[in-house]
Amino acid sequence: GVSLDDPPPKPASWVPERCWGELFRMSKMGGKYSGFHDKFAKSIDIWKSIYDDVTPMKLIKDPATRPKQLEGFDELQDILVLRCIRPDRVVPATLGFITNKMGEKFVTPPPFDLQGSYMDSNALSPLIFVLSPGADPGSSLYKFAAEKGREVAGISLGQGQGPKAEKLMDIACENGTWVLLQNCHLATTWMPRLERLMEEWDPKKINRDFRLWLTSYPSAK
Repeated sequence: GVSLDDPPPKPASWVPERCWGELFRMSKMGGKYSGFHDKFAKSIDIWKSIYDDVTPMKLIKDPATRPKQLEGFDELQDILVLRCIRPDRVVPATLGFITNKMGEKFVTPPPFDLQGSYMDSNALSPLIFVLSPGADPGSSLYKFAAEKGREVAGISLGQGQGPKAEKLMDIACENGTWVLLQNCHLATTWMPRLERLMEEWDPKKINRDFRLWLTSYPSAK
C-alpha cells in the first residue's frame, strides 16, 4: 500500500522529487498551505516558468506573473514556497525580505576595520581574517602595510608549506616585519604546530613591530 506520508505521483517529469516532496509536506501544514501541491499541479505551466527563471522571486512578486495560488500570501510565505521550488534562491530572497522590513544595513556587512584591529593587536597574538566567497583581504592588507611602511611576507598554506612559513616567521619576528599566512583551512594538520610555536615565543625576543596575519575559511577541523 501507499503511505499517507508519501506524496502522490509527480504532475510533470521536470519537477524534482525533492521539490514535489517538499510541496506535499508543506501542504500538510494546513491553513493557506492546505492542498498546495494539488493547486501547484493544476497550474504546472506557470510554475515551470518560475522554476526555469534566473530570478524566480521576481516572477512570484510581479502581479502580471504571480500564480493565483499565492493570493493572500505575504512575502515570508512566498519565500517558504520558493524554498520548495528553488532552494538556491532562498538566500537572496531572504536578504531582500530583511532589507524591505528592516533596512539594508542589516544585510550589508560592515567594512573590516584594519586600522582598529591593528591598533588593538600585539606581536604575540595573530590577527585572523575569516574568509567568505569572493573576499580578498590580502590586497587590502598589502595596501595597509604600505601605508604603515611595513613589509609583508606572504605564503599560501598547503601541503609542505609549513616549514617555509616557519622560516618566514623566524625572520619577521627578528626584524619586525609582517607575515601573512593565507588559506589556513588547507593546512589544518599544521595548525597545532603553529599554536605550539606561538606558545613558545619569548616576548623579550620578539620585535614589537612584528605581526602575524592569518586567513581561513571556516573549518570543522
